[in-house]
Amino acid sequence: MKSIVIIIALLLCGCSSMNQLDGEISSPELLKQYPLPSVPLSIYSPSFALNLRLLILDNGSVKEVTILNKTGNAEWDSLACESILKWKYLPAHIKNKPVSMWVSQKVCVEFADPVYVSLAEILCDTLETARKVYEALIRNEDFGMLAAKFSADPSRGNNGLLGKVDIRLFPDYIQREILKLKVNEFTGPIKYGNQYIIFKKLGG
Repeated sequence: MKSIVIIIALLLCGCSSMNQLDGEISSPELLKQYPLPSVPLSIYSPSFALNLRLLILDNGSVKEVTILNKTGNAEWDSLACESILKWKYLPAHIKNKPVSMWVSQKVCVEFADPVYVSLAEILCDTLETARKVYEALIRNEDFGMLAAKFSADPSRGNNGLLGKVDIRLFPDYIQREILKLKVNEFTGPIKYGNQYIIFKKLGG
């Protein structure tokens, strides 16, 4: 069995209205992956790739997914679709308004060791809020209390605690910022789709 860690998702095309609204539409952007199941040797290839058809809703969640180039292993394809349904996107926008959209996407899969880091997060809806939270952290205010008060993510119910996370499931620009941290250090506000996120590296 081969473990999947890195997924490079390339947008191929969107709905037909994209051509009609050229310049007024932004395509969906993958923000966070959920791991695909381990790949059986029977379907493994060094150039493993999936061609997907996705319905990405205006809140960035995946509503429907179809694997167009099926692997021949129906069980793995089904489990892969379950994982992809948990992915998070910045949705497509038309004239700056989020919209649901069908897209085709090529997913190129690479194999590497995971990089686990213990993290907490504060997800802010606006840059103004993120700056306010960051300034409070600089004043040594408690990260967990700020997460509970300001975070827009469900993790606020656990004071922003995420636990050990494979950071390879985040985009490269977020991985780089997390890898700079020492224990108990936090990032500045990082643009995350239409929101802003602050991470703290925890011990353990």
